[in-house]
Amino acid sequence: MQTDAIVASVVRNPAFSQTFRYSRNDVQLDVNTASEEERKNHYISILSSLMKNDPALFLERYGSLLDELELNQLNSIEALTNNYEANWHLKNYLSQYNKSKTKSNKNRRYQAMQKLMEDTDYFSIENMRLRAPDLYQNVRNRFQNTKFLVCRTIHSSSSQCNYKS
Repeated sequence: MQTDAIVASVVRNPAFSQTFRYSRNDVQLDVNTASEEERKNHYISILSSLMKNDPALFLERYGSLLDELELNQLNSIEALTNNYEANWHLKNYLSQYNKSKTKSNKNRRYQAMQKLMEDTDYFSIENMRLRAPDLYQNVRNRFQNTKFLVCRTIHSSSSQCNYKS
């Protein structure tokens, strides 16, 4: 079944040992005497029963250990999508993956803009004026008017301000 492979990947995750907690009814295994394989099988059986009995609790505890592909596989299981709390956890973890993609896109665009600024004169004043003369004139006038107003406020007379339109 699909969920067994997902549970096994959670147990294989290096961060699993810090996040694992026994529930009340779980039979605890003596980790000092058990072999590595026995411990993995024990954890897999506990998490499989948790996934079947309370998928929302499984996702709350171990959803952060799943990758995007595994979350999408869980999202396709009808029993989980009908459970409100489990569906909420799934959507929350999937949205975290989408946010990281959006951030990397923004970084990629910023890097492209930085490269354009270094390699070309695309952002030079002259090229901006040629690309959009009306917009350039509006921006230029707005800042010149602001400079004039600041100068007039400081000197209290417009005669000392060199304002060119």
